[in-house]
Amino acid sequence: MATYEQEDNPMDQFPIDSSSYKITDEIAVGVSAVVYKAVCVPMDSTIVAIKAIDRDKCTNDFDNLGRTMSLVSHPNMLRAHCSFTVDHHLWVVMPYMSTGSLHSILSSSFPDGIPEQYMAIILKETLNALSYLHKGGHIHGDVKAGNILLDSNGCVKLADFGASATVYMPKAPFLNWEAPEMIKSHEVSSFETDIWCFGITALVSTKTFSEAFEDMVTSCLDKDPSKRPSADELLKHPFFEGCKDTSEFLVEHLLHGLPSVEERFRASKIVQADGQDCSTSDDHKLLRLMMSLLMDSAENFDDDDKSELGSGESSQAGLEGTEGHDENN
Repeated sequence: MATYEQEDNPMDQFPIDSSSYKITDEIAVGVSAVVYKAVCVPMDSTIVAIKAIDRDKCTNDFDNLGRTMSLVSHPNMLRAHCSFTVDHHLWVVMPYMSTGSLHSILSSSFPDGIPEQYMAIILKETLNALSYLHKGGHIHGDVKAGNILLDSNGCVKLADFGASATVYMPKAPFLNWEAPEMIKSHEVSSFETDIWCFGITALVSTKTFSEAFEDMVTSCLDKDPSKRPSADELLKHPFFEGCKDTSEFLVEHLLHGLPSVEERFRASKIVQADGQDCSTSDDHKLLRLMMSLLMDSAENFDDDDKSELGSGESSQAGLEGTEGHDENN
């Protein structure tokens, strides 16, 4: 059972004025948002993350964005404490997930992917969050490694429900990250596209592929959205049967000793200053894995689809965008 760093207590009334918060670090920068680590002085200097979204660059329903992120109530969903405007920015105040995003962990410490036994726990907790959303009739719309956050106690939370990916990434994401029906028919996000993106996230985040893992991912990446399993069905998949459902296991074997969110962000800025493009390597990894896993799956992808997969190599990605909060953005 996870022990949460900061419980979402509806009785906690976080202040809605910027003077109550002392910013200590910048921990992420995106297309339309900057994320800060801060302390809420009136709340016993509770550590929080503040996502400052630029009103001029945000294409969403600006006034509804923070409100939507405050409505969720599930242990595996990141819930906003409060939101308010500061000049031309929306400040969304959230729990500080000190271990950061799955994407950041992968980039800094596990470039070849995280072993299955650890990813099974993270993916199962993510599915619990998706199940909660889907049962309530809600679509997440941006499931990816950057929006899966962890704290120092091994708690996993899915972030950015209610916020379109366009807040955090360019308008032209990597072609093969999107579900086929969105590419070909320009359909809007659905429960099925959430499952597709979950499958892609599992694929690019995991180091070794067992038969059960491959079967689980392939089912998520079915070309026909009606054939993809629901989140509840995936939770019953054999891949998750032997899952060690303990946050302590994650802390002891995966998270202990990782660089802090602040250290990772500073390191990423140095990499960017050196002109290295991490997103391109992510693109190529995704392309290679999808080709390897799906090229032989005739019932999922026909020749035209396989050709389209190959054509995606030159596309520019926003796989990591500005994510979650570690990223809590």
